[in-house]
Amino acid sequence: MAKAIQTFQFAATILAISSLVMASPSSITNKGSASQPKSTQPQNSASSQTKNKEIIKINGLKDGKIIQNGNNIVVQGGTIVSKPGTSQPLIQIQNPKNKNILVQNTRIISDGYKQDNSDGDAAIIIIENGKQYGNSTSRVKVNNVRVKAQNTTVRAKSSGGASACAGVVCTGSGKDDENNITVEIRGNNYFEAIAND
Repeated sequence: MAKAIQTFQFAATILAISSLVMASPSSITNKGSASQPKSTQPQNSASSQTKNKEIIKINGLKDGKIIQNGNNIVVQGGTIVSKPGTSQPLIQIQNPKNKNILVQNTRIISDGYKQDNSDGDAAIIIIENGKQYGNSTSRVKVNNVRVKAQNTTVRAKSSGGASACAGVVCTGSGKDDENNITVEIRGNNYFEAIAND
């Protein structure tokens, strides 16, 4: 069994603004993430079928609005603050089915976030619109989202030859998606991504 691993550890302050237009999770340090490309052609396994399930979660939003009108979902404003030891993504959008999703003018503040995912990506924010699984009818747009994270420990493992991403922000949005995220990282942080066959 082949195994690929990438770690990313630092104790510095990073402030970066990036307009993100990309496919599949990749290692872009200004998002505070480590990633490992798929090691083989992804297999049609039960695990990969599970990853095709729709997940839309916005956890702990305060002073903001979540508006849903049919297939349109808007997360407008507000702040999400995680407590030390939080182990679930604060924003998780994966494989939306026929949805148009907009997240804008929202702040995320995290201290002591810890996540260890043994089968998939792990991050404070995970966005994957599902196009790599053939879902081409959804659009995810992120505008003016600011993430401040410190003392973060994140580990991610993938199976079946899929890619793995671990960090503050992991995106796998399609090329038509427009994302603007500001990431500020402080303190001691450790990110590890492992891709297994």
